[in-house]
Amino acid sequence: MKIYMAPIEGIGGHIYRSTLEEFFPGTDGYFAPFIGSGNLNNKEIEDLKPENNRLSLTPQVMSNNADQFMEAVSRLMEFGYDHVNLNLGCPSGTVTSKKRGAGALENPDELDRLLCGIYGKCPIPVSIKTRIGMDTYENWEWIMQIFNSYPVSELTVHPRTRKDFYKGPIHMEAFKYACEHTDIPLVYNGEIRSRADYDYVCDMFPDISGVMIGREELRRPWFIASLKTGQEPDRVRLRAFHDALLDRYASELSGESHLLFKMKDLWAHLGEAFAGVDKPLKKLKKSTRLCDYSAAVLEIFENGELTNDNLSLRDYIANP
Repeated sequence: MKIYMAPIEGIGGHIYRSTLEEFFPGTDGYFAPFIGSGNLNNKEIEDLKPENNRLSLTPQVMSNNADQFMEAVSRLMEFGYDHVNLNLGCPSGTVTSKKRGAGALENPDELDRLLCGIYGKCPIPVSIKTRIGMDTYENWEWIMQIFNSYPVSELTVHPRTRKDFYKGPIHMEAFKYACEHTDIPLVYNGEIRSRADYDYVCDMFPDISGVMIGREELRRPWFIASLKTGQEPDRVRLRAFHDALLDRYASELSGESHLLFKMKDLWAHLGEAFAGVDKPLKKLKKSTRLCDYSAAVLEIFENGELTNDNLSLRDYIANP
């Protein structure tokens, strides 16, 4: 069973990916945060350069226009990429209001036209990451029929609607329907938080191609490695991972304020891996100098206890 790292906007760039792979190897493939067109900015170029990605990386494009999608593909092919992913899952309001991401699922006829344009022109394989609808998933069967009409190389399904965002119920019956009505290789995505959750999905859907994990890997960077190899949480390795990230971000970003902002963004997730660190986490969030930040980090690693999530996938499943 393949395990992928989901694309994470803002955090999951090339420095994070390469550092994660160095300290906690085992991920079968990474997905880059989406780009919107072939007109890449400097940050996107750095993130996608092959020399910055000595790992298995799939670039992701989000567009509701086949010609724009192809402009991005042409640019990606210049970097040497031979496959690409179409984002039909982003639930952000600024995205869906433009009929992009999960917004492209609202009108299945328009979705069909988009995929016809993409698959009729794209010279490299195109996989899809999708949700199951906008406000409801009443059109999910129709959407699956559309996907089945095209040579989708792999289909990652997050069985929530856009309305569900990231905290609503998991509609496992929709993923089950996909498994029973397609020959496209399927990947499950959504709320895998423990070994028990991973085993549950693998046992329930033994024929799927893999699973994709995102936010749980941000909370516990050892999580995918533990699923692949049984590696237990290691405070020393986790501290080395943190310090390497800090050093590498420092070499890329200008000034302490930018560096602190980046690291605080990381701790918004990583802080959930520790119990008993409310006070140092509060100090960390309020820090305006690197020395204060470093003191708070030291306190967290010395006094905090690594913990597992107290929620599970089954807590989210609708009508289990």
